Amino acid sequence: MAVLSLGVPPVAVFAGVALFLSSDAVLSVETFKMGKAHPLRRLAAFYVWASYFCAQVVLTLAIMTNAL
Repeated sequence: MAVLSLGVPPVAVFAGVALFLSSDAVLSVETFKMGKAHPLRRLAAFYVWASYFCAQVVLTLAIMTNAL
């Protein structure tokens, strides 16, 4: 997805994809490496949701402004 986003003209598409990738990376670390009592687990969960939401917004705006 990240490689393909480089071929799309708006730079915002790459930024949205980068947010998705970072969200997935943190989610995998949270799920498979962090214990239930890890002190950064709550912060990781917040980051996953925040970055996922921001990625959705950035990609939507990039598509909407490119379509106009």
